[in-house]
Amino acid sequence: MSKEAVPPSFPEPVLSVRAWVDPVLDQLGHDPRSAYVETFWVPVLGPSSYLLLRRLAALLDADDDGGTFIAAEWAVELGLGIRGGKHGPFWRSIDRLARFGVLHRSGSALTVRRKLAPSTSARSGVSHPTFSNATTTGKPSTLRPLDGQQWRSTSRRIPTHHRR
Repeated sequence: MSKEAVPPSFPEPVLSVRAWVDPVLDQLGHDPRSAYVETFWVPVLGPSSYLLLRRLAALLDADDDGGTFIAAEWAVELGLGIRGGKHGPFWRSIDRLARFGVLHRSGSALTVRRKLAPSTSARSGVSHPTFSNATTTGKPSTLRPLDGQQWRSTSRRIPTHHRR
């Protein structure tokens, strides 16, 4: 007895995309495919959500009115597999973009920002001095190894239950 492949069950099999009009961000924001977004937003959004965002931006560039796509096809093309359902990897990527204000989802309609705001340490939860400096200057500073004193002071801030 052989099992036949069951097609994935996606909450919305076909999604429509349109641009989220924001005059300020559209003028001052960063393109989703820019080095800035790759440097400062990928640690926040995650790689799967970032790749999905790049694909959505390309769809909006191809047609100002937006377009539609088949969710299962994009999930496979992005390497997220065909595991459907509202908790599958593809839908988690969409939910993550929505959580950080990059898109808005209403049923099968996605409204997507064309540009992203400058990342802040509050948004990203990153407090490393390299990223703090980079978000204010727009340029990442060079990472240098910690000397002995810096290492000791850093290790003292780690709660004891996290130390080995």
